[in-house]
Amino acid sequence: MSGIAVTLGGTAVSHTSKSQRVVALSTTEAEYIAAGEGVKEALFVRAVLSFVAPETSWASIQVREDNQGAMTLVQNPLSSARSKHIDVRFHFIRELFKSGRISVEYVSTDEQHADLLTKALCRVKLEYHRKALMNLPE
Repeated sequence: MSGIAVTLGGTAVSHTSKSQRVVALSTTEAEYIAAGEGVKEALFVRAVLSFVAPETSWASIQVREDNQGAMTLVQNPLSSARSKHIDVRFHFIRELFKSGRISVEYVSTDEQHADLLTKALCRVKLEYHRKALMNLPE
């Protein structure tokens, strides 16, 4: 299950929660695939925004990831024994990182607001993530 939230100015402008189309063999692979899906959605949002406000077309997309293994896969173009089986179609995110069109930032699991879309959370965490995605005061 992938949860994707695209934010602009701190407010969610697009979100989705859906099953992944492929079977991931590890949590790292699942997070890497989800990051790629999130980047595709963010690229679409940026394309729409640049149509309305062309000066925004240069902005880098910031990927917030809570899995350090997935971050390593994005940042390192070399394949290892653990990652060589990942389908090449998911590696486009590496090219975007290399070209500077996206950046990757580590966030702790407690700060990963997209978890709201995929996990059963207690009321306190649910409210925290909801307020963060809707840019509401705490």
